[in-house]
Amino acid sequence: MSADLHAALALHQAGALDPAEAAYRRILQDHPEHGDALNLLGALLSQRGQHQEAIPLLQAACVQLPQHLDASLNLAKTLRLAGRPEEALAAADGVLAAKPERVDALILRARCLRQLARTDEACVALRRALALAPGSLDAHLSLGDLLQASMPDEAAHHYAAVLAQDPAHTGALNNLGLIHKAAGRLAEARALFERAVMLRPDMHEACNNLGNVLLDLGEIDAAIQRYEQALAARPDNPVTQIHLGNALRLAGRHDEARAILHACLARHPGHSGAYNNLGVLLDAESRHGDAIKVFQAALQHAPQDAAIWANLSGALLASGKREDARTACERALALHPESAVARFAMANLQLLESDWLAGWQNYEFRWQGGQQAGRRAPRPPLPWPQWLGQNVPPGQSILVFHEQGFGDTLQFMRYLPALRQHFARIVFICQAPLLRLARANLPIEIALLSSDGAENIALRETFDWQLPLLSLPLALKLVPGSPPETPQPLLRPASPADPLQVGLCWAGNPALTADAERSIPLARFDALLDLPGIRWHALTHGAVIDDPRLIPALEGALDFADTAARLVPLDLVISVDTAVAHLAASLGKPVWLLNRFAPDWRWGHTGERSPWYPSLRQFRQPAPGDWETVLAGVEAALRATQIQTAQT
Repeated sequence: MSADLHAALALHQAGALDPAEAAYRRILQDHPEHGDALNLLGALLSQRGQHQEAIPLLQAACVQLPQHLDASLNLAKTLRLAGRPEEALAAADGVLAAKPERVDALILRARCLRQLARTDEACVALRRALALAPGSLDAHLSLGDLLQASMPDEAAHHYAAVLAQDPAHTGALNNLGLIHKAAGRLAEARALFERAVMLRPDMHEACNNLGNVLLDLGEIDAAIQRYEQALAARPDNPVTQIHLGNALRLAGRHDEARAILHACLARHPGHSGAYNNLGVLLDAESRHGDAIKVFQAALQHAPQDAAIWANLSGALLASGKREDARTACERALALHPESAVARFAMANLQLLESDWLAGWQNYEFRWQGGQQAGRRAPRPPLPWPQWLGQNVPPGQSILVFHEQGFGDTLQFMRYLPALRQHFARIVFICQAPLLRLARANLPIEIALLSSDGAENIALRETFDWQLPLLSLPLALKLVPGSPPETPQPLLRPASPADPLQVGLCWAGNPALTADAERSIPLARFDALLDLPGIRWHALTHGAVIDDPRLIPALEGALDFADTAARLVPLDLVISVDTAVAHLAASLGKPVWLLNRFAPDWRWGHTGERSPWYPSLRQFRQPAPGDWETVLAGVEAALRATQIQTAQT
């Protein structure tokens, strides 16, 4: 090697690429066919990403140095990076023909084959490389990447092999974290992503993936911080912009979510994912018509995206367009039969239409697909299998845990006694405000734990099975007719008094999605509150009562047991779709449910009655937002009740 070439190479190896390039070009100016200078200048340009300019230099080097395998390998690498994998594969195979045991050529061959979707051949090449060099980090990493989707356990083995040699390898940490996340091992995934981010705070992929796992764990604010950290590394990355928009929506920061999604669309016009998440945001704001238009725009860019079709189905259903919703959902399932979002959307349709058994099956997909699949809280990492209703040996135990809102728990904990036919020991984890009520009214054989720290207490024991409460209907195969006509009441109703004692709950939790659709401003009840012969009791939790026509019935109530006691003397409860309606109906109280146009699945799509609560009567909106007709119907029914009471 000449002194000039040696000096140029030293500059190159020191990272001084501009001076090194100039030095190589000076050599070639004097010696245009200098093979080593051609090879090294080509490698330098390829290193910079100037692949098209590098290729002719490397081809010339191979002509000048036909036995120089490094030049041939550099050409193969550059051809692959330039998007010419077939030519790259031919060049790599030329190297292997001359030296079959060359590991770096085998790894490059595998990468070319993967680019050509010839994954089986790529695996063969990588296994050959590992047979020759069992400690090759590149081979382990490449084989892990190749197997990550199809054979995650083997892929995890290869990433672990990388980390055994290099514990700070952020790529292996990140990819192993992805495997754990896909398997639902969120704590393990989180730890791996956190290690990667600690080692490389600007690693976009690890920051983004950590945000995803935090979101799955329900730590929305922490997820937002990680997405922002990822965007600091890659400000215009559309995937992370979309994830941040989704997290901001879940945090209730809708204006910020809208801004980031619009920014994404401005930078990436026609991005279907941004349109899709903007549609989800509009749907959450009860702007279903606008959401439908946005989902349709997304489908113009991605007509084969099952998730968009499923979200369109949800918006159509919320608009009361049930048949159109079914068509969209069926389209989603035709495209992706196992789509969690689509299966969950179909569950809502099936349950709304009283197709109970099929609906319960699809409702299991609520645990998949992230927040879009309807989860309110992450599934606790319990080590026992889920009971699906199969026969079990005598003497076994089961842990049941609540998972959604108070109304859901009130509706379905009534069926816990049926588990006594299958299990010797039953433990139920319920929300703390429901604990006293459940303890007083469920059979003594059912042990109860408060959800405040109950997971830690429960895990001190060993159970044979576990069961989310909303999977109880699937396990018991509940259909109308299989629930007892009057499920075990939680308390006995009292005798009617004079004047008519009526409880009124006009609003739910404003933080919940679609609360604006189910709640009614108190001012709209003026005509009802002025009716003579009725004493009104306010049952809206947390409401400030300054209307003299309303008795603050929940004043001093600490939990649902207190609320139930306040309901006992009432003759009637009028409520929007909240836990109060479930509680009163569970007591056997007459309940008039003021229901929105597109109701929750449990209320069915038509009719006054509910198969779950025989004492409940529904007053349904005939059109979205039409509470006037509903309240007029309630007023007429109240007057009729007063007349009937007077005649008895």
